[in-house]
This record gives sequence, C-alpha cells and structure tokens, in this order.
Amino acid sequence: VGLVRPVLWTSLPFERRSGVGSHISPLVPSHGPLLLECCSERWGDSPFGKDEDVHCCMYDTSSGLGMSSSWDGKAESRHRWEGMEALPPGGGTVGLLLDLDDETLTVYRDGRRLGVLYDGLRGEYSWACALACVGDRARVTVRRMPVPGANS
Repeated sequence: VGLVRPVLWTSLPFERRSGVGSHISPLVPSHGPLLLECCSERWGDSPFGKDEDVHCCMYDTSSGLGMSSSWDGKAESRHRWEGMEALPPGGGTVGLLLDLDDETLTVYRDGRRLGVLYDGLRGEYSWACALACVGDRARVTVRRMPVPGANS
C-alpha cells in the first residue's frame, strides 16, 4: 500500500502505450519512463527535479520494507526504516498518513505508529495498492480516519 503520482496514461500516443499491453505498474522499471512522460504540473516542485523525485512509494506489508521508484528505468529501491515491521501472517490493519505540510508518509499498524516511511514528498499523489494473496483473505478499504493517538 502507498502512493503514486497521478498520470494521464491516455495522454501518450497509442503507439507508445501499445508495447506495454494492458497492465502497467509503477514499480516495473521499463514502465517508469513511460509514466514519467505523463507528468503533470500538479505534481509540484520537487527539490530533486522530476527525474530524481519519488513518484511511487509503497509499504511492503510482507517484509516491512519501503519500496520506491523515481521512474528512471532502474529497479525500484528498497530500504529499511526506523520502526519497520511487517504484518503478521494473520494480517492486521495498516494506516498511512500523508502529511504534505511535513512532506512525510507515516505508517501505522493496528492503531500504533510505526514511523516515517518517506520524507520529502511534495506535490500531488494518489493512494495505491497492489495485492498478491491466496483466496479471499485480503481486503482494502480507503477512508479518512483520525490520526491514532492525536487529540481531537
């Protein structure tokens, strides 16, 4: 679960899109440069420039690692972070807090703050999720919730 830059995939000529097929992934290295061509001014100004910015960042629930891509055609980067924990085999509830004032993405598990997964996030992002599961055990719900432990 995580964030991805919103793109207008249909803004690319069909010939550019047809080589990818019907499945596009923000973490597949060969898809990154095509997605970067779909950038929007709404992404905002990055201190790194659009080629160095984080355009997709995810929390890998099975390992606890952070995964990100700047869509430069290279493999996604994976990193350890302070507070890193994976979900237990039985699952759990993951909360993500995107704070664009602080430019951070913070991870919560079962209402407990784990830590900041990414910082330096600027501009527009959309929520993203990739599922790989057996059976019908996985469920994703996106909803606005109060920050656990915050004073109302």
